[in-house]
Amino acid sequence: MPAKQYDPLPGLRGGKNGHTERNSTIPPCTLRTSSRKNRVTLTITRRDGLVLVAPEYFDTSGVPKILERRTEWILRTIAAMQAKYPDFDPWNPPTIPPLLDLRCLDEQWQVDTVFQSAQKNPALRINAGHRLLLRLQEQPDNDQSDADQKPIGLTDANLETTRSLLNRFLVRKAKPILPDILAEAARETSLHFSRCQIRTQSTRWGSCSARGGISLNAKLLFMPRRLVRYICIHELCHTQQLNHGPKFHKLVRQMLPEVDTLEKELHSAEALVPRLLA
Repeated sequence: MPAKQYDPLPGLRGGKNGHTERNSTIPPCTLRTSSRKNRVTLTITRRDGLVLVAPEYFDTSGVPKILERRTEWILRTIAAMQAKYPDFDPWNPPTIPPLLDLRCLDEQWQVDTVFQSAQKNPALRINAGHRLLLRLQEQPDNDQSDADQKPIGLTDANLETTRSLLNRFLVRKAKPILPDILAEAARETSLHFSRCQIRTQSTRWGSCSARGGISLNAKLLFMPRRLVRYICIHELCHTQQLNHGPKFHKLVRQMLPEVDTLEKELHSAEALVPRLLA
C-alpha cells in the first residue's frame, strides 16, 4: 500500500506544551491507497499518527479539504490519545525505545543502537546484562530542515527494521513462557485448547480458532502476569463460546469474578507497550 506524507494545513498554529488547542496545527497526514477500498477513511493510530486510506483512483488534491473538514474530530481524538498514551506524538514518528520493560518476566532490557555501513545487514545482538545491541544501516546525511522531525540516522526503513528485529526478540522470549501460562490457566479452569501460537498482532492480545487453537501476542510480555493470565482465560473461554455473547461473558465471570477490574487494568496497560511496537 503506497504512502505519501501531507504537511499540516496552513494557517493553523500549534498549541503550547504539546497539548492540542482549538487552533492547533493538525499533524502531517499519511495517505495510503488500497485496491480493496471503495471509500475514504481517516484514522489516528498511536504508532502511525494521522492516516487517510483511500481507493487507488482517489484524487489526492482533495486531501487538504478532507483534513480541514475533520479538524475538530482530529484535535479531539489527539487530545484523548495523548491523555491515554504519554508517548503519543502524531507530529513525529516513533523512536527506538531505550528500554524494554518485560513485566511478565520481571526483566528490563536496555536497547543500544549503532549505525554501520549500508553493505552490512541490520541485526540485533543479545548481550550479557540484559542489553540489546541494534545494528542499523547508516543513513545519508539528513537535511537539517528535517532534524526536528526525527533523530538523525533514523530513516523510515531503519524504524521498520527496528520494529521487525524487536518483534522477533519478543517472540523468542515469549515462546517458552506464554504457552506455559496458558497451560496453567487451562488446568485451573478445566478448559482445553488444541495448540498455542505466538505472534505479534497489531490489534489483538489473543485469538481462538473454531478448532481450539489459541494465538497469543508476544507483546503480552510488557504486561503484568495477572493480566497475561486474564487474557489466557479469556481466550480459553472462547473454546466454549466463540462469540462475545451473554453466555461467553457469563463463563468469563464464572472463571474470573474480578473481570471488571482486570478489564480496566488491561485498558490502561496498553500504554506499557512502546509506541514503535504498538
